Amino acid sequence: MKIGYNESNRYNLFFYASSISGLIIFICFMIIVPLTMLSIIWVADQMTNKINHLSHSMSEIKMDDVIDSTQIDKLVPSSSTHLDEIDSLTVTCANMISELNSSFENNLQLKIQEEKLNYQLLQSQINPHFLYNILASVQNLLSFGEITKANKMLADLSLFYKGLL
Repeated sequence: MKIGYNESNRYNLFFYASSISGLIIFICFMIIVPLTMLSIIWVADQMTNKINHLSHSMSEIKMDDVIDSTQIDKLVPSSSTHLDEIDSLTVTCANMISELNSSFENNLQLKIQEEKLNYQLLQSQINPHFLYNILASVQNLLSFGEITKANKMLADLSLFYKGLL
């Protein structure tokens, strides 16, 4: 009997090689697919966390007062070398909050200044009439001979202006 290369050995070798390559492909497939799935889940989780944090921080904003932007400032990435869309949205939101805060501050300062001017205007209108009426009342009291009441009224008037100035 001659041992050598025959057709059945060739078939066995082909079957063995194909089963080894199939096994290697199967093992690679079993490693690559779970790793791919895990990386997809991790990236999706990171994106979802960013969106949830930004959404929560934005829902905390109230338009009737100066906005506390510390939560959104924490979400802004420290290095701006690579920003994804969510990071860009976060930076834009932080910039908008900063602009809103400065607008609120400017508006508040203008309202305070307006109130001061209105107060000064009213005070400049009332003071001459008030003083005129008090002096006329003192004159009437003196003409009726009620010197003590006139004296008390002048003392009260001097205390009033001392407290006002």
